[in-house]
Amino acid sequence: MVAGACSRRVGPCGRQEVFPAGRPLRVDTPPPAPSEDPVRLPPPARLTLPLALGAYFVGLVLTAIAVAQMVEDGAGIDSMDGVETFVSSLPLFLSLAGGALVIPALGGLSPASALRLDRFRWYDVPAGLVGGAVAQLALIPIYAPVLRFVDDDVSTAARQLTDRFSDSEIWLLVLMVVVVAPVCEELFFRGLVQGGLERSLPTVPALLLSAVIFGAVHFQLLQFLGLGLFGLVLAVALNRTGRLSVTIFLHMGFNLMGVAGLLAERL
Repeated sequence: MVAGACSRRVGPCGRQEVFPAGRPLRVDTPPPAPSEDPVRLPPPARLTLPLALGAYFVGLVLTAIAVAQMVEDGAGIDSMDGVETFVSSLPLFLSLAGGALVIPALGGLSPASALRLDRFRWYDVPAGLVGGAVAQLALIPIYAPVLRFVDDDVSTAARQLTDRFSDSEIWLLVLMVVVVAPVCEELFFRGLVQGGLERSLPTVPALLLSAVIFGAVHFQLLQFLGLGLFGLVLAVALNRTGRLSVTIFLHMGFNLMGVAGLLAERL
């Protein structure tokens, strides 16, 4: 075929279209769709934090009311049994989870997407549980130098909580500490609070502030270092993976290892 020759093809409606011979046809194809929808974080911190603080305060007030109804006059909180402790903790946990789910919806966002709940992977379960247990063990050498200068036991508060549960109520302790607390706290502190901070601050300050808030709200001065460090681990894990399921199971593994150690002392 001589140079410049053309080929013909019947186009739509019977019309003939002429194309230069020897040149491949160009077919425009749409770009491939992304495998996952982009993450839509909760509203910025200037909106998220005041509402989150309100939800947390409501939970504290309701919990205080529940405790007051269960504790006898003149008796301390340690007089409560396991069932009373579990029931009185529910208002706070439900306020955290409820606030985390409602506040993004007020901003017109899907709570599942805004809290990064919709990207679960099956391997988040074993990886999170093992990673959380390792994080609990890693705190032992970190705390060793601190405890040399502090005449106190870092696990005192956790041991007092555990002692309220009788042998027949251990399942309630595990349900509260290993399931309910990690799920509700991760929805609130990582999903909601950290998400709002990440929309308002550079990444590093957002993650650090998220960890500090998580450590501070437990109101345990001696545990602040450990909880803050673990909060930073959780913050980085969420930021890197984009999946709240990772931090939920990390938190479960962390608490499970702590409870197992305390229960082992009772054997």
